Amino acid sequence: MNNQNTMNENKEQETKTRVLSDTERCDFDGVTIDEEGDAVHVEFTPTQKEEDRSGYEQFQDYGPRVKVYHFGGSSWLSRIIMIIVLAAILAAIVFFGGIILSIVGVVILVGAIISFILGLF
Repeated sequence: MNNQNTMNENKEQETKTRVLSDTERCDFDGVTIDEEGDAVHVEFTPTQKEEDRSGYEQFQDYGPRVKVYHFGGSSWLSRIIMIIVLAAILAAIVFFGGIILSIVGVVILVGAIISFILGLF
């Protein structure tokens, strides 16, 4: 009989609820029950990790929009494509630079010839 009374007392203690203070509620790591009017809903106390994540998500919603390109961890295919693009840009600079340099050289040569001819008279 004594064993049964102890079991009943344990059940009564498990079913009893009490109102937590604000500090107890913040420190409590488990399930809490809030009463709002006639409805009762179960609310999980957020852990520190969940609070940090929600703060990060909030920053993502309202923060600056920055796109970061990281080439260090890229695949071989993207590296090859990047090398081809850089080689094409370098070839364009050399090709068009050579044409521009040739035109500038011709203009300087023509100017030097005209200056030499006018210097004779």
